[in-house]
Amino acid sequence: MKQENVLYVIRVILGVIFGVLCGIMGLIGLEGLLVGATGYVISYYMARLLGISPLNMKKKRKAYSEGAMEYFASWFLFWTLVYTLTKASP
Repeated sequence: MKQENVLYVIRVILGVIFGVLCGIMGLIGLEGLLVGATGYVISYYMARLLGISPLNMKKKRKAYSEGAMEYFASWFLFWTLVYTLTKASP
């Protein structure tokens, strides 16, 4: 698998994980946004631990932007879904 694809998968999975965490913890507003942004930064360092380096990519900017929209979309989707399922009144 190409490094860009691995980075993409890491970010989507972490987006789901951090979205579920934000929903379970009941975070709203800026708190949830900060946790989501922190998860995105963690995804970069996790990729570095797995040997994915910007120096090994054709376009170095891809290390920072690959999978960004997918991360935030999955994070936001699961945040709102889990929050609604756990915190909504019956």
